[in-house]
Amino acid sequence: MPQALAIHEGFILDCLELLNAGSAKAWEMHDKLAMHAGGTFDADRMSRFHVLREMRNAIIHRSGIVNQRLIDKINDLTPAGENEWCKHTGRSPRRLKIGDRVTFMLGELVEALATTKALAREANWLLIPAVPSSKWAEVIIDDHLQHTAGQLNPTKRRKAVMGFCRHNYRAVTVAEADLKAAASTRGIDMA
Repeated sequence: MPQALAIHEGFILDCLELLNAGSAKAWEMHDKLAMHAGGTFDADRMSRFHVLREMRNAIIHRSGIVNQRLIDKINDLTPAGENEWCKHTGRSPRRLKIGDRVTFMLGELVEALATTKALAREANWLLIPAVPSSKWAEVIIDDHLQHTAGQLNPTKRRKAVMGFCRHNYRAVTVAEADLKAAASTRGIDMA
C-alpha cells in the first residue's frame, strides 16, 4: 500500500511540474494542483486519500501505531467516502482508536489503488485545459520518442506521431504545427 501512494504522489508531482507549480508535500499536493489548474478534486476521494496517507505514515514512522492525526483524518471522512471505503475493505476505519495498530489487508490495498486511480484521472482532466498546447506537444513528442524504435523518414514520423497522439492523447487538443515545432527542437523532422 505505501508503494501505491508513493507512485501516485510521484505522478501528482509530475503534474505540478507540467504546470510549473513547483513541488509540494503529500498533504498539500492535490490542493496545489487544483489551485494551479483552476479546478477541484472530489472531496470524498480526497478524504479517503488522506486517511490512507496517515495510515501509511503510521506504518512507516510509528510501527503502525494510530495517533491523533490519523483519528482526525478518519473523522474527516465524508459519509460517501466512508461508504466507498467499506465497499472496498469490508470494514470502517472508524474502528481504529489511538494506540491501536494499523493493519493492511487486501481490502486496504484495493482501496488505495481505487482511490489513487480515480484521483489520477481527475488530475489528468484538470491538466488538459491548464497546460498549453505547445507544452502538450513537447510531452507527446518525448513520450512518442520513448516508445518508438528506430529512425523514421519525415513522412512516416508524421504518421507515427499523429497516430500516437490520437491513440494516447485523444482528450488533448494539440495543433499539428505545435507537434512539428516540438519535434524540430528535438532534431526530428516531420513532413
